[in-house]
Amino acid sequence: LGYSTPLLHIGSSFMYPNLEEAQRAVRMAGDAIRQHGLPAALCPFIAVFTGTGNVTKGALDIFKLLPFEMVDPADLPKMREPGVGSAQDCRKLYLCITTAEHMVRNKNGAPFNKGQYYREPDQYEPVFQNTVLPYSTVIVNCMYWDARFPKLFTQDDIHRHVMQGHDRLLGVCDITCDADGSVPTRQFTSIEHPFFVYNALTEKTSSCLDDPGVLFHAVDHLPSELPR
Repeated sequence: LGYSTPLLHIGSSFMYPNLEEAQRAVRMAGDAIRQHGLPAALCPFIAVFTGTGNVTKGALDIFKLLPFEMVDPADLPKMREPGVGSAQDCRKLYLCITTAEHMVRNKNGAPFNKGQYYREPDQYEPVFQNTVLPYSTVIVNCMYWDARFPKLFTQDDIHRHVMQGHDRLLGVCDITCDADGSVPTRQFTSIEHPFFVYNALTEKTSSCLDDPGVLFHAVDHLPSELPR
């Protein structure tokens, strides 16, 4: 997407003989971020994870090998715009973990009730697309979802934010890989070709990573990539 960062030195999982070697590569990238920083145009770099289940925990185990600072979902609007972060902003990533209470609101204005939401999801409407999406550099989607629940965001939401100048989103890692799921993954990818770029203005996808748009990663058999 036009940026050179230490993260580019991390290979795909299948390139490492075991988990320990993969973790070492991530730690080395983290050391480089601490020493040299990320490109100023990307900072502050905000990674948003969805859910708190085993998939999220596994993904966070790897992410937390990088230098990071936690940010509460409610504080996302207070974060600086990309490109105007401080020198310290460039030497770490910001981590935001979102759960159901950050994704929806009760249509009647009542406080969020997790039990009610799972029993009666039709009583809730989505807010993630307005309260979280515009402030996200990368979204890592790890949560369970089915069609009873509101989507996190749609292609129209990405298009709307781009047209409004809120084009911070660079990438979506859809670990859940639900067809027509909680995020607008247009197609599944493979271990050999793990990415595609979605252009919200043309609504077209491309396999060329130099093309403008949002980078999507959606390998539906991702766990098989790592050797035992």
